[in-house]
Amino acid sequence: MPLQKLPVVDLDNVNHRRRAREVTNLILSHQHDDSRVQTTAEKLAGVTPTNYAFPPGDVRRYGAVGDGVTNDTLALQSASAVINELGRGTLEFEPNANYLVWVGSSPDLISLSDCHGVIIRGNGATITSGRVNGPGVFAIKLDGCEKTRIEGLKLQGSLTGLTDNSLGEGLVSLLNGTRSTTLLSLHSKDANTLVGCGDGSTPPLADRVSGIFARGLVAENTYYGFQCGGNGDDADIDITGLGTGRVYFGWNVRNHRVRINGTQRGPFSDVLIKCYGYASSSVYSATENIRVSYSSQGKTSDAMTNGASDALIHLEVQLAASGGGAARLSDIDVQLDIDVVDSTVGAELNRIFNITKLDAAGASDTNTSRGHTVENVRLSGIVRNYQNSGAHSDSLAAIQIFDNSTVSGNQMNWTGDTARNIRIEDLVILDSTAVPLIAGVFVNGQPFSAAVPGLVARNLYLSNLLFSKTNWSDSFHWVEESIKAKSSYDRGLISYSPTITASGGGFSLGDGTLSGYYSKRGDEVTVFVKMIFGSTSNAGAGTWDISIPVAARTEIEPIGSALVLDAGTNFRTGVCRARVDGTARIQVFIDSAIGAAGAGVPVTWATGDEMYLTVRYRV
Repeated sequence: MPLQKLPVVDLDNVNHRRRAREVTNLILSHQHDDSRVQTTAEKLAGVTPTNYAFPPGDVRRYGAVGDGVTNDTLALQSASAVINELGRGTLEFEPNANYLVWVGSSPDLISLSDCHGVIIRGNGATITSGRVNGPGVFAIKLDGCEKTRIEGLKLQGSLTGLTDNSLGEGLVSLLNGTRSTTLLSLHSKDANTLVGCGDGSTPPLADRVSGIFARGLVAENTYYGFQCGGNGDDADIDITGLGTGRVYFGWNVRNHRVRINGTQRGPFSDVLIKCYGYASSSVYSATENIRVSYSSQGKTSDAMTNGASDALIHLEVQLAASGGGAARLSDIDVQLDIDVVDSTVGAELNRIFNITKLDAAGASDTNTSRGHTVENVRLSGIVRNYQNSGAHSDSLAAIQIFDNSTVSGNQMNWTGDTARNIRIEDLVILDSTAVPLIAGVFVNGQPFSAAVPGLVARNLYLSNLLFSKTNWSDSFHWVEESIKAKSSYDRGLISYSPTITASGGGFSLGDGTLSGYYSKRGDEVTVFVKMIFGSTSNAGAGTWDISIPVAARTEIEPIGSALVLDAGTNFRTGVCRARVDGTARIQVFIDSAIGAAGAGVPVTWATGDEMYLTVRYRV
């Protein structure tokens, strides 16, 4: 009797068809090895599992203990070798484990090349270095990989101080055309670098790293938070810096969006946006389209002070050490929300924003024919509690546009370089220093030209700070109104101490009083002076010059009003004139018959005589 065929069931069952497809796909993709035996990829990688209870790619399968005491270097290398052989898959860490590595040596740990779709899942685990301040090494290197995801991992490095960028460990390095990388919840502490991309090739490589998406990055006591050196485009980064040397450092890169949060700042420029110039590679001698939003409070300690040439936000062009040429910084937008908080004397924030120029040796560049270009730069936002106990000057301003200070014995010279559309606008700086400082915004006019739109300073509020400039030609002002409406910052009424000098000498105030006040709105200064002659005052000989807080611009002599009260008798009216010879002084004229005010003019000065002056002028 022939056997009867059993009925076929579940042919239309969706789950049945899905399982059939999964089995077929696993067979076709060579992933059908039983995890209880050595897989094909493990054989090809020369890796023999020590614990088959865990699936391929799990570091515990290869002997990782994760107790912070056992040396797990070989286990992590084995997991890496298997994933690298497959070119895909998941490298898994035990949740919240602590893996001690680099004990006695500093080999690569997880190094993947030409992989696709790899996931490195940290699960909150920590990689701990077992060495002390050794040469730079990375825990994870991706070389030519695509669509990689790294998440939930912390690096505990061995760096003991932020003084040498060649020492210490890094967590992630992206190299040679690595594309579409996602980085989530990564943390470095006492390390050299949290995330680095590019290998610093000179000139920069054409096979560029690109497509970086980063969220939840934390760099703590780390020299570099996010660093892209000569290679690394199209990045979207969210990072927190806690006492980091440089939270963001990008040079010769393109299309970066960076959001920075922090409660402390480091000893160097928090954000350094730089471009090296190469004569043989003009295409890649550019850093362009960088958007930075920086929100921070406070700093670490007295030792963590920005150096004299550093700043919260630092832009820099530099001649390459080999085959140098012109560099270009273009389309840089920075928005600040900073509360300096700490006002410890000797540890104050020196500069908020700075643009510098260096030669191939890293010193101030004095060369006048480099041909560098800085264009389409915008700075905006708010900085609270800014102060510096040292005297501010043109060489140490809160905002230094085209620094002309000295580094390594030379003074920067921007002649021959080009500046276009530099915008300092919608910016508030609240300075908590009691004494008015000399420079809030300082502009060196050397790279500006009358032929192109230059500087826009608009909607500024500079509390207790001033606007100053040097090497500035009057012809710059009419080009697109280069210094536009320096109009909207108003510091209120500020006292100053005027002096009177007699042309023939001998003036003495004695027991008289002389007071002065001024207000500044944009580039417009209004000065008020009051004098009351005393019983021991001496008018001296000749005409008087009265000092004003800042010199007037040179193109036209401003005229103000003057009033002299002859005590008990009558009054005289006239004008006061601000001098435009570079000296900060005014003279008083009553009328053509009487002449310039001074000894015996317009009255015989006696006890109780008064003089009131008001003049408004541009600086």
